[in-house]
Parts: sequence; structure tokens; C-alpha cells
Amino acid sequence: MQESSPAALLSDQENKCPDCLFMELEGSLIQQEKQLIPKLFQQKKTTQSQINLRLLVNFNAQWEPLIIGRVKFGLMGGELKLKLENCKLPYEDRRFTSPFPKTVQKERQTQKNNKSKTEVKPSLGDKAKVELSLTTEATEGQSDKFQVTEYSISTKGSESSPVWVFEGRTGKSFLQDQFGKEELGILTITGKPCCIEATFEVSKKDVQIIEFEGVYQKNIFPEKRTTIDIMLVKLLLDYKLNPYVSKVEMRYE
Repeated sequence: MQESSPAALLSDQENKCPDCLFMELEGSLIQQEKQLIPKLFQQKKTTQSQINLRLLVNFNAQWEPLIIGRVKFGLMGGELKLKLENCKLPYEDRRFTSPFPKTVQKERQTQKNNKSKTEVKPSLGDKAKVELSLTTEATEGQSDKFQVTEYSISTKGSESSPVWVFEGRTGKSFLQDQFGKEELGILTITGKPCCIEATFEVSKKDVQIIEFEGVYQKNIFPEKRTTIDIMLVKLLLDYKLNPYVSKVEMRYE
């Protein structure tokens, strides 16, 4: 099977927060190889066309103006949802998954440190005196260096409504990465027109407030800071991030 030029035409694309999340989809028709068996001996067989679906997505932070000041936010996760019409995407044909490892790899690293040692030496003579000498002693120690995963990408959903779940590593403030035209999966066309709607959706837990200007004083109590953060996240969800952050529609006839 060979891929041809992009077959699915992009009809609509909307990135409401392009600095925070920018998303594109591209589809290429997979050409079926012709069989050289004579028709006399060839069984009647129907073949289904396929589309290789590729994703380009970029995560970063974005400033958003407010009535008073502005706020900088990023995404800690989210869900890429496909709504398919006259096509399907089975589990075995899905790509672009990178789950958390079951065990954390650990690399032992040796460190050398210099340890200072002070010696006190009494001196006997006409006058009693004390001599101090400072010596440096090399010591060795060991520290553990961990290799950790920055994010996890897993898949769920049905053949007509597949979903990819993005989850940031615990303790990481927000997603900062770019994936350039990664293979998302192989679509099987079941009829025409073949329509694909892709949306990236987030919830309250996926939005991280990073920085703000003019919203409140720097010496505010942590409890009140948390309350204002929650209010800012709700504001962003209501007016900017719902029902989706990015949306792409494709159609193949």
C-alpha cells in the first residue's frame, strides 16, 4: 500500500488560544496495490479505502487580557476527541500513544565532594601555644538520578468516537512540547462523504494559572490566592476554553 498526496480537504480550523494550543490535521489516501491474479480465478472481494491521519499539535503558555490586568495560563492535560462519519478507527489501527512506564528507571551516579578537616596541635616550649591546621579530604558519595516521563498519551472510545487523553506529569506546571505531523491512526472509509471532526477539550483540572499582572497584590495570603486562581480558571473556561480549545473539520468525497 502506498500513500498519495493529502486527500482530505481541510474545511474549517479554529485555534482559539494558538499560543497555548495549536492543532492541525492532515489526511493522506492510502492506495491499494492491484492484484495480478486473473479475474477467472479471483474471488469476488470488496476493498475499503483508508486514510492515514496525521496530527500536528503544539503546547505552550499564553497571556490572556482581563478587565483588570492579565493572566498567563497553560494546559496540564486534555482530551483530543474525534467524531467520525462514514469512517471508523479501530483500536488496532490507532497510533500516537505514550503511556507512563510501569517502573521508573534509575541510574546511580557517583559524586565526589571535598571535606574540610581541622586539626588542633598543642606545642610545648617556652610558651604554650596551639597550632591549627586545615586539611582537605576528598570523599565519595552516591546519588540516584531518575529518568521521568513528562506526559502520558493514552486512547479510549469507540471506533466512531476515538479519544486521546493527554496527562502531564505530577508536579509539572503545564505542557510545553510540539509534535510535528505524528501519525494518529489509519481511518477505514465505509461510505462517502467521509467527515472528520476533531476537538481538543479541557476541564477545570487541566488548566494551570502560571502568572498574572494587576489582579491582586503580591503579598496576598495563600488561601485567597487559591480562591482567585479558581475564579480565573472558571472565567477562562466559560469565555475562552469551552466547549473546546481547538477544532478541525475535514471532509473526503
